[in-house]
Parts: sequence; C-alpha cells; structure tokens
Amino acid sequence: MIRVLKMWRPASVVLPDKRQLHRVAVYITNTDLVVFDRPGDPEWSSPVDFAATVEPRKSRPHVGVDIHTEAGLVVITPTGQCMSCGSRLRTWSPEWASNVGAWPGEVTTSWTE
Repeated sequence: MIRVLKMWRPASVVLPDKRQLHRVAVYITNTDLVVFDRPGDPEWSSPVDFAATVEPRKSRPHVGVDIHTEAGLVVITPTGQCMSCGSRLRTWSPEWASNVGAWPGEVTTSWTE
C-alpha cells in the first residue's frame, strides 16, 4: 500500500537533470518521490534513497529541502502560497494521498532505571 510520508503543494522542484518545475504538488511516499504538474500521471518520479535522506522537518517557505533519489538529488522548495484558483491541482490529489505513514528509520527507546 502506498503511504504519504511528506507532501508539499505548491512547490518548485529542481530535478537531478537540473530541469525546474514550478507550481507542482510533491509527495514522498514509502517508496518514491512523485511530482505532479497536473492531475493524472506524475510528471516525474524516482525511488527515494532513505538511507541518504534525512527526514525533512516542517518546511518554511522558500527554503529548499534536499531529497536523495535513485536518479540523483532533488531540491524541493515550498513556495508558501496556496494553489491559486486557476491551478488544475487546487482540488485534485492522487487517490492514495489520504494514506499517511511515518518516515522510515530506526526507532530507539531510552530506558532509565
């Protein structure tokens, strides 16, 4: 089952080939980073390298977030705006986007006696 771990919308993205996409919806799932520029099929996706990627904390507008994928480094920059009324993505999200999961990683517990 696909689970969403992080989401940014709208955002600008710099892909590993240096191509830039603007006003997109970006999802990190339990397997992939997925970028949509319109409803339907993704514009771009690649498996996430979770071993090389630190869990992104709450993002501030205009501050880039580095995500390592099998295709290379992707930089996601939240734009801090809403999906404006003219955006095709304003009311759309993939059917799996309501399934939420936790960032993968080792859970440690400290016990004090």
